[in-house]
Amino acid sequence: MHTLRLFGGVSVDGPTGPLTGRVAQRRRLASLAMLAAARGKGVTREKLAAYLWPDSDDERARHQVADTLYVIRSELGPDAVQTSADTVRLNSEAVRSDLELFESALERGDEEAAVLAYCGPFLDGLYLSGAQEFEMWADTERQRLAGAYGRAVETLAEAAESTRDYRAAADWWQRLVMHDPYNSRFVVRLMRALAGAGDPANGLKQAQEHQALLKRELEIDPPPELLEAVEGLAAGTWPDLTREASRPQAEPSVAAAATPVMTRPRFSTGLWLGLAVAAGVVAAIAIGVWRYAGSGGTGLWPAPDPRSVAVLPLENLSADPDDEFLSYAIAGEVIGQLSKVADLKVISRTSSRVYANTDKTVQQIGQELNVATVLEGQVQVVDSRVRISAQLVDASTDELLWSEQYNRDRADILDLQSEVARHVASALRATLTPEELGRIEATLTDDPQAYEYYLRALAKVDHPNVQIEQLKRAVELDPNFAVAWADLASIQVNALSNGICCHTMSQVEESLARAKELGPNLAATHRAEGWYYYAGKRDYERAYEHLQVARRLQPTSSDIEAIGLTLERWGRWEEAIAVMEEASQLDPHDTGYTANYGRTYMRMRRYADAERIFDRVLWVERDHAYAHIWKSLLFIKSDGAVDKARQNLQAASDTVPILYLIAGTAGTGCYAPQVRILTDFWQNALADSALDHELREKWPVRYWKIRAFTARADRPELARAYFDSALAVYAEQLDDSVEAGSYYNQILRYTGFYSAWAGHREQAIEMAERAAQRLPVSADAVTGAEIVQSLVEVYILTGEYDKAFKQLDYVLSIPSEVSVAIMRLDPVYDPIRADPRFQALLRKYE
Repeated sequence: MHTLRLFGGVSVDGPTGPLTGRVAQRRRLASLAMLAAARGKGVTREKLAAYLWPDSDDERARHQVADTLYVIRSELGPDAVQTSADTVRLNSEAVRSDLELFESALERGDEEAAVLAYCGPFLDGLYLSGAQEFEMWADTERQRLAGAYGRAVETLAEAAESTRDYRAAADWWQRLVMHDPYNSRFVVRLMRALAGAGDPANGLKQAQEHQALLKRELEIDPPPELLEAVEGLAAGTWPDLTREASRPQAEPSVAAAATPVMTRPRFSTGLWLGLAVAAGVVAAIAIGVWRYAGSGGTGLWPAPDPRSVAVLPLENLSADPDDEFLSYAIAGEVIGQLSKVADLKVISRTSSRVYANTDKTVQQIGQELNVATVLEGQVQVVDSRVRISAQLVDASTDELLWSEQYNRDRADILDLQSEVARHVASALRATLTPEELGRIEATLTDDPQAYEYYLRALAKVDHPNVQIEQLKRAVELDPNFAVAWADLASIQVNALSNGICCHTMSQVEESLARAKELGPNLAATHRAEGWYYYAGKRDYERAYEHLQVARRLQPTSSDIEAIGLTLERWGRWEEAIAVMEEASQLDPHDTGYTANYGRTYMRMRRYADAERIFDRVLWVERDHAYAHIWKSLLFIKSDGAVDKARQNLQAASDTVPILYLIAGTAGTGCYAPQVRILTDFWQNALADSALDHELREKWPVRYWKIRAFTARADRPELARAYFDSALAVYAEQLDDSVEAGSYYNQILRYTGFYSAWAGHREQAIEMAERAAQRLPVSADAVTGAEIVQSLVEVYILTGEYDKAFKQLDYVLSIPSEVSVAIMRLDPVYDPIRADPRFQALLRKYE
């Protein structure tokens, strides 16, 4: 299955991400867009030719259509398009589009799913020169779909107001303001909702910003309704704002919203500004909310730092495919060098590499990454020479700020990245301290072949085993290559902690020892030592010390994400989220990290913030299974919205295979309230025998867990058998574990948990208590809390109610996965629900 994304840009996504090459050429994407918009009706070949190749003669245009259909079938599968007579149709079973999801959701009355599917203007950034008919068609469709989106959001806003959920209503009205910023009616409704939510100061601030926009962009005064709302809100006469005009039959256009029903203010500009300043003082302490902007679906970050830059992978012009790695590696090295300059903000290589071979404009990339400038270029290897061109472009104006050509012998590219970094920093007028300049110009190695292996490792960020092999080759050729030793240690310890590489901690320590011997003051060495203490030793204080030194030496590297994780494990929650936000801005496409950032908010029971971050993940990656899963869990945890959670999972299944939703839900450790509360959802899904079989084959333990909880009410004996099956796997892993580290503690926890559900009382208590003793919350605020949660369940299931209440009180008092809403709904609490102590805890933590 391929996904065609038409909102907020145009791309075709395959199983591993956006497709590049022939199918991503503009007119082929435009062909797919026309077919998707026609849905089942199809488009004639003649229309495709006339719209997309109007300047070609008939024979040439027909050939272009035939060639386009051939490429689409070659790249997306033979069933991607279907033809009958002269009509071409897109096969929705082979290629799913966000346009189809949007319109289908509207047809069934699911406005929230439709809003989720709409991530910006239709075909945003796609322009075909010389194709006027296509441009007119695209503009008509763009306006039609934008209007449908606006009506859907307004429906949701008014529904929220009808239930007096003014915070939710404000979020919806905020989206409408972003969608049509000149529409004063939307601003008034947003002010009303904010006042209802207890935030009138922010309402006044919104009015101030809107008035400034009208003056600056349209040179008109605000309308009387807005001024009345400001007067009423400033005076505290909230009831005056409840008088609403009836909803118009059609959504006013930007032009209509700006035309003269508006009159000059009835009070002085000085009074207006006074109210605005007063509002600004109060609102200054508020945290900005995540909003969907009209262009590209991006979140409204703070204004881009003028010295922010994204370094894109270079376009590879080399004839030899083996030189492809230079495209990523050179860009990655430039990013690493620039991140040593504190006066710059540099987007990480993880997010920048997404735009390899992209058709997106510099403006789109700048908006999506929230940067002021973009560095792009080409690399070509000819014989033994490497030619590189680099251009620094203003992301808002597309103006060329700086460019340079480099022609080097392949053996002499060691210093090229430093040279490029210095030139870019100078073009951005960044201040380089002598220490920063020294770190940029430092020689990594004198061996060109060792350096090439290092670059090859740098290009394989998604393949740690390959990286390790390439780095081992580098240090074999140059045993004094300190950065290579440090990176080798970092990758080894992370691979070991994630169970994806077969080597020992002693090998990590050998690599780290060499790095410390050769480069004790390098950022890479301190970063490696930080990861060693974080992932290998769970010594978060020492990890933090080394990671902070690495940050000082490389201040704008997205590797600061490790600091956020360390602070979270250390229990320094507020500091952790501040660092996580910064890391998320430096690496917006690292959805795994950002999703965990959202989960951190969820543990802190800051549910609105968590939802904002999960929405940020889903903007970047709409089929991110865990973001959907955790967002559904969030609805249950925050206020027990079971129906909303179920609807969210159902909507998610439009973009994420249900198999992955099931496996992901069952794979979140042994914490299972979502499984137990939404039993009917999983039962219905597994009624599909093929799905049932596939889940059992791929993830047997998760399968047994789901089946056990769904069978527990009606067939308890079968449920216990399923729990025993899962327990057998963990018991075997417990016997085989030789590393007495974090994974061992988790196995103890899982063994205790499944033993309790299987009815093995003594073993359950022994294992759960051992896990809690080995890893208390004071040693790890995240996993320690999860272990206590499991201990609570074990105590309840084994009848140790006094101990259960003591631990439950504790886990509710700290950041954790347990919430009052969960306690009200989760059947695991049934044995203690009638106990007065249970009701007391609900009241205490309500």
